[in-house]
Amino acid sequence: GSPEELFQIESEGKFICADQQWSVCISTEFEAWQGRDKCKAILDAEQAPFPWTIRSWRKGDRFCPIGMKGSKLLSDYFIDRKFTQRQKEDMRVVTIGGQIAWLMGERVDARFAADARSEEVYVIEPVQE
Repeated sequence: GSPEELFQIESEGKFICADQQWSVCISTEFEAWQGRDKCKAILDAEQAPFPWTIRSWRKGDRFCPIGMKGSKLLSDYFIDRKFTQRQKEDMRVVTIGGQIAWLMGERVDARFAADARSEEVYVIEPVQE
């Protein structure tokens, strides 16, 4: 395959991934972000120190999707969700400290997810042109 795209996010701001511009901003307004918008991730700022890494998923990757007990192999998650080969190839993950925090455009990992107790949250969302 092609060499793995890897890049670091060091702080809030904008970045480009897979031809899409994204923004990362910090907020104290958790309620404002309560939605089931899969394009958006809301991470607990305390649990999500920079730098973050964005990379392609790898065989053997696991995460703890919100709403499921325990961890799950990404490959099993893709099968359950009936992902096409193309969707799998295009999937990127945000990792923090070596652990998957977000399947971009899909599910946030429970260990990094913001909740009502979060004092500050990072909101990652696509920038609409």
